[in-house]
Amino acid sequence: SIVGMVGRFAAPAAIATAVIGAAKAAISGGVHAETDMVGLKTFLGEAGAKRAYANIRKDDSSAVFGTSNILNANRSLISAGVGEKDALTDVRNLANAIAAVGKGSDEFARMASNMQQIKTVGKATAMDIRQFDTAGINIYKMLSDATGKNIDQVKEMDVSYELLSYALAKSADSGGMYAGALDLLSKTAMGRWHKFKNMLSGVFADLGTTALPLIKAALETVTGLLG
Repeated sequence: SIVGMVGRFAAPAAIATAVIGAAKAAISGGVHAETDMVGLKTFLGEAGAKRAYANIRKDDSSAVFGTSNILNANRSLISAGVGEKDALTDVRNLANAIAAVGKGSDEFARMASNMQQIKTVGKATAMDIRQFDTAGINIYKMLSDATGKNIDQVKEMDVSYELLSYALAKSADSGGMYAGALDLLSKTAMGRWHKFKNMLSGVFADLGTTALPLIKAALETVTGLLG
């Protein structure tokens, strides 16, 4: 019957579509992973970039805010002179503060850029401080807790990148004003969903990275034929 014929062809077609979709995702994942690491290689070399990329992917902040966003934040801080390990810690602590105040990837990316500027300039400007307030982060309370000074005293201080880094770390520590926020967010339904998607993207990126030499060879052949 016609129904039977349609049924016999439908299953193979669905499988083929799934395979093609997976192949596209793998190729895209591998290409993006290679592109993502270019900036890291500039500052850390081949081995350092691979190490940093692996550590970034393992971090819970990547699961919540996305590997690309976390990688871009790390790359920004490293380019401003922050060490690889310190950048990973600072980015995670920033992500924790953003998670604590219920904000998302847009605010995270903006604040990561703000931190890069503070590191580059050497201290936070009044505009930089206002950016934290706009993102919902109580920067003066955070600095007060970190330094033991009252709010009025903190407002008169020059805020260096190092002081900001310390304050973010204190806020994320046990007993801090934003303690455990990132971990809590990663355990919510939304956090688990993002973690699953991030893990899936990582699998495709690994598959694509493995196949990248073959992909490049094929592209060179096609380009040569067309040229």
